[in-house]
Amino acid sequence: MNRVIKLFLFSLLFLIAAGQTAIADIIGTPSAAGYAWADSQDVEFGWIEISDGTVIGDVGDDNEVYTVNLPFTFEFYSQPFTTMYVSTNGFITFNDYGGNSFPSNDALPPNQAPDSLIAIFWDNLVLNGTENGQIYSKTIGTAPYRKHIIEWSNAQLNSSSGTLTFQIILYETTNLIKLQYLDLGSLLNDEIGRNATEGIRFENDVVEYGTNDPILSEGLAVLFFPLSNLSGT
Repeated sequence: MNRVIKLFLFSLLFLIAAGQTAIADIIGTPSAAGYAWADSQDVEFGWIEISDGTVIGDVGDDNEVYTVNLPFTFEFYSQPFTTMYVSTNGFITFNDYGGNSFPSNDALPPNQAPDSLIAIFWDNLVLNGTENGQIYSKTIGTAPYRKHIIEWSNAQLNSSSGTLTFQIILYETTNLIKLQYLDLGSLLNDEIGRNATEGIRFENDVVEYGTNDPILSEGLAVLFFPLSNLSGT
């Protein structure tokens, strides 16, 4: 297991057992299904550049969806998946919606499409044509602790000229989900999440980090994980 993640989970166990803090103080409010989040207050940002990976989205792509086959089984809400669908609009899903890229975000109400959702910057994005906008996909590491990474590089909002670069990391075996933000343009409100959604949704369970709230920053890392991992690490 990644040493940083392992130390983080053990630290949570220690603090909770010692009565020094409440879970909600560190990891947000856990969902009914037992998922929670932690951000850069407790999770280290560690960008993994994968521009040498497979190009799945290319310059000028807009409202596109790409199918990615994972080399390992990723469990999301205890359901096994080996295929995911990547939208130019800043999210992945494990459900096939027939090419619907869902350019308009929502506030993650339960039981809505897209379901089985991991949103890192769900907004109406296009891959910038002058800054070589692309989406990359790559698996790194050694089984059973590999990572699969999806990187949006130089994506652009229709409302601004700045480019955005961020990535989702899926962890084999531990089923952790990490969001990382490298470049957020000129840090205008639109570029730091004023019209975007960040969070996860599976059927009637949601974990929201932010919706239509300019709270993102460069160097931010957000980790989503099942609380069961705290006792199983």
